[in-house]
Amino acid sequence: MHAGSGIRSYDNGSAFDSEEPTIAHYLAVAGYDTAASGKMHYIGPDQLHGLHRRLTTDVYPEGYNWVSDRDPHERPSYSFARAYTSDGVRVGDWSHYLSYDEETHFRAKEYLRARGIARQAARKRGQTPQPFFLISSYHHPHDPFWPPRDLWDLYEDEHIDIPEFPENLTATYSTMDHWHVHFHGCDKFPQLKDPESLRCLRRAYYALVSYVDLKVGELLQTLEESNLDEDTFVLFLSDHGDMLGEKGMVQKRNFYEWSSRIPFIIRFPG
Repeated sequence: MHAGSGIRSYDNGSAFDSEEPTIAHYLAVAGYDTAASGKMHYIGPDQLHGLHRRLTTDVYPEGYNWVSDRDPHERPSYSFARAYTSDGVRVGDWSHYLSYDEETHFRAKEYLRARGIARQAARKRGQTPQPFFLISSYHHPHDPFWPPRDLWDLYEDEHIDIPEFPENLTATYSTMDHWHVHFHGCDKFPQLKDPESLRCLRRAYYALVSYVDLKVGELLQTLEESNLDEDTFVLFLSDHGDMLGEKGMVQKRNFYEWSSRIPFIIRFPG
């Protein structure tokens, strides 16, 4: 694999060229059935990139129309920070992102059940079952921070760390920090430094982490029920963390620990 400059795909709004080989290409050549359920964020006409099929549509459009326009002063005409304030956290509200993740999860489980049936049938015929490669990609715990009520309630009495800010916070900013605050609109929302607002934000984020945790648990359970668990390699990872108000910042797009640290968990057979 090449770095972003090598494949001319610099961010998640860039087209990904079809001639670039992916893990799905290599595994398909090796005889694997390759499939994806959920968010892939491919931009451009190729929405497979080596996969045999996608089990769902994508939650983002494949064209460039999802990238917002900018005003004449190059300040984004939208604000990422809005979703991180107390007004943006909505407990128990349903969203199309939750609906999408529910579909993603359902299709992934159905795929695993189908692979289990196919494996059993192949062995009855004395054949070697086809190996498979499945990506199950969830939107959450990405914003919007609208967790289900039952998961919000999990953290009612839990201690939640919130950042503390020096009086001269902006004096500690680097040039990149100033860009980050400007780009995300953090300076528009004083709630990002309000302790109670930050506590609500992080409680909602923890609830959505638990949402994904439950989904992963159900996938592992489906593997076991389908007799696929003993020889299936499981990898759990994310693409970025979240500042969640640290240094008065939101989202990603920097190399601070909160933004760049990701889960990377591997379960080997046995």
